[in-house]
Amino acid sequence: MEPSVDWIVLNRLCFDAIVGVLAREQAAPQPLELEVKLGVDLDAAGASGRLDQSVDYAAVADQVRFIAQHGRWRLIESLGTAVARLLLAAPGAQEGRAQVTRIELRIAKPTILDGLAVPQIVLRRTAEWCRLPRRSMPSRTTLEVLEATPLSAAYRVHVDPGTSWQPPPQVALKVVAGRPRYDGRVLQPGDELARAAGLVENHQKAAVTLLAVGAPI
Repeated sequence: MEPSVDWIVLNRLCFDAIVGVLAREQAAPQPLELEVKLGVDLDAAGASGRLDQSVDYAAVADQVRFIAQHGRWRLIESLGTAVARLLLAAPGAQEGRAQVTRIELRIAKPTILDGLAVPQIVLRRTAEWCRLPRRSMPSRTTLEVLEATPLSAAYRVHVDPGTSWQPPPQVALKVVAGRPRYDGRVLQPGDELARAAGLVENHQKAAVTLLAVGAPI
């Protein structure tokens, strides 16, 4: 018998993004509709009342939107794989959340067929499936590949304490955990840089985790 699973569910997550293989899909954003189900053991969160024993669903929704809108993905299959790996990855050093053990993800394009039908994909994955290829960069920075296609890619980036990272100009950045410095100011979790041209510096005692989305690095 399959063990019982607790779920955190985000219904009707809707935003516009450039996604698709048709020329008109790459020229203008179209609506996407998503449903995200996160399998998490909620006993500890229920007993403690602490968010770091659960998952911040507002942060999840924002990170999913960021990957979709900055990736310009040709296939929702590629977008779905990137999102699934992000959600199932082990928490970063300063992330403060529970491990997600499994996910169910639905992504639909409700307007592309002009009311004839609503195409969608459904992914069901477990944490055992999530094997992130890792790449070591200069200055003790590590990239974890969420998805990489010839035109678009998404990465989790870990910048070690006391080091800095120069992101390439073709990616957008989002702070997942930690408070790095950029261009003389301290960034907060959730902050975004549409195109980063300067150094990301980590003066903290634990690694900073970022999302980098755009052209392949």
